[in-house]
Amino acid sequence: MYHGGYHHGGNPGSGSSLNSSTVNEKAFGLLKSINLEGSILSVPAVVDGFIYVGVANSHNAAVQASNGGTIYKVDIVSGEIAAQYSWQLQPGEGDSHGFYGMGCTPTVINGLVYFSAFNGHVYCLKQSDLSYVWDTDLRNADSRRNQPISNTAENIATNIFKSPVLLKNYVNHIGSLSSNVMGKVIKFFKPSNPTLADRLWNLRAELRTAMKNDQVAQVDELEDTIAEAIATGILADPANYGDFFVNTVLPMLGLPVAAGWCSPLVVNFGKSSRVYVGVAEGENPLLFGFVYALDGLTGNLDWAYCTTQFTAGANNPVNQIPAPAIDLSVSTPGYSYTTSDGFPVCMGCSVWSAIAYDAGTGLVYASTGNPQPDGALPTPGYSNGIIALNATTGDFKAFQQMPKDTSYRDSDIDVDIGSACTLFELNGSTVVSVSCKNGGYMVCDAETLDIIHYTKLLPHMNDGSQIPQIDPHPPYSQQNELSPQVTNAVSNINPGENYFGPFNTAAVIPATPAADGKIFIGIGGPNYHNQGPGIDYTTTPFMKALNMKDLSEAWPMDSNDPPRYSKVGASMYTNPGESGLSSPAVVNDVVFCSTSKIAIYAFSAADGTLLWSRNIGSETQGYNGGYGYCLGPAIWGDYVVAGGLILGQSGGILEIYGPKSGT
Repeated sequence: MYHGGYHHGGNPGSGSSLNSSTVNEKAFGLLKSINLEGSILSVPAVVDGFIYVGVANSHNAAVQASNGGTIYKVDIVSGEIAAQYSWQLQPGEGDSHGFYGMGCTPTVINGLVYFSAFNGHVYCLKQSDLSYVWDTDLRNADSRRNQPISNTAENIATNIFKSPVLLKNYVNHIGSLSSNVMGKVIKFFKPSNPTLADRLWNLRAELRTAMKNDQVAQVDELEDTIAEAIATGILADPANYGDFFVNTVLPMLGLPVAAGWCSPLVVNFGKSSRVYVGVAEGENPLLFGFVYALDGLTGNLDWAYCTTQFTAGANNPVNQIPAPAIDLSVSTPGYSYTTSDGFPVCMGCSVWSAIAYDAGTGLVYASTGNPQPDGALPTPGYSNGIIALNATTGDFKAFQQMPKDTSYRDSDIDVDIGSACTLFELNGSTVVSVSCKNGGYMVCDAETLDIIHYTKLLPHMNDGSQIPQIDPHPPYSQQNELSPQVTNAVSNINPGENYFGPFNTAAVIPATPAADGKIFIGIGGPNYHNQGPGIDYTTTPFMKALNMKDLSEAWPMDSNDPPRYSKVGASMYTNPGESGLSSPAVVNDVVFCSTSKIAIYAFSAADGTLLWSRNIGSETQGYNGGYGYCLGPAIWGDYVVAGGLILGQSGGILEIYGPKSGT
């Protein structure tokens, strides 16, 4: 499964001869390079000598127009494809990035293979031949699986306008969304409410002037005023506005759909098993976040927990579903739930990374994304943190948010968490940790989620000052420029996304009586932002090495300002924009990390000495410096496996590395 096991430590344990003596350019290298006819957007899983890996936008003959995916079972020794399964999607059923297929690590257990896909479905196949067993739709209600939730903008908006109670509670939120298509909204109100239309016209002009002059506070105030004015107009003509909103506003907003990026967690309980997965989309302000628990044999919904908190100061009960997300046309007599009519403390808070499990506490741990509307930490509800639920019942146990001062700047918004939780032993107790793309990392007690340690991963100058090239936030007047030059003073007053921190899951080397444990975390985000590529490569390493006991630097540093790892050779701090978007993996005293270059590296876990590296392929063109992924290696015995999205090769490639013949 993803990152090797329930604790997501990225460490296969004993049984491998790979170490800092055997991993080198002479003795270790490429064994097989396989074109799987599609982009690999995940870490492969390796079980009993077979690689299980899926692709997006599959060019397989079974998929028409690449609108679908294929999952493969590949012999790790021969590189031969032992089995495959493809599925076709219709236009519009992919994710918000234009990906069709899958982007998660499959879970292989009990003779079955489980994965989530970009169409919002979770699939179960036979391990032997990848033949179909079942699938459950978690984007739309699925009567086959007793699943009543339709977490789609169209269903939610339609339900809101059908109910006077829901409309009253959600009208300001609808007004805020409508303000994004002001021209159409003004035109709608012009015949029936010319006074409101004229007021909106004047407010829009004031907003444009404030943005042109980079007046942050004035922009916020005007946006609130516009949303309230539209809300007043909606309540005066709800039926007509409802049709207008669903048929005109929603298509123009182009909101992303709920998709399955989350790698499933499957746990056995006696003779039964349960699949835990998140399927949502935190960037869509009309959607809710959920953790779903499905029966492992049938795919039927056992319980659902909404990660969008309903009431401030009170925790959601399991199986309480927001009323707008219920599809009333679908009958699900096998699933009992209650509903909530009120507008929650925020929307969003989706789970899009793998869920972890600890048998000792009996809890599952999910990391949550940003709220909608968004803001700087601390953010409302179950956002930007870890939520712990009882694995059996789904009942709430605890929540912990990433601390405010882990952000590089106080103006950081959309800090989000794309990393899965990692559990390990610290001073005799189990702890759970997670990294955040704001540059923060925290370690919490696994039972209570009380914070034990936290740190900032992005560098500062030796005097503690910020580095302008890290996490730049251009003002409104420069937000369409590529790589604008922005000072710290400007960045610190303009709200903006921080994507220079981790998007990935940490790998750990456990502590022993003879040595302290270590934590390895990839650093840097994607390259599709105008502000710049997702790392400041001259000051920031694409992977951090931390001492487990206190989160201090685990590798020697030089005397630069800011300090840099001194033994990493021609790897880090070398290639413009090269980021560690991927999850590292460790084996014995070696840590492997892949990057956006697209390349894979092996370092000595002890001190960061570069042992081996390989360029997998070139980035595709576009955006601000290139576009490509290799989201992390998987280790099995003496083999290392990695796949990527690259230029050519039908968009992707799978590579197998190991000891060279004769060495």
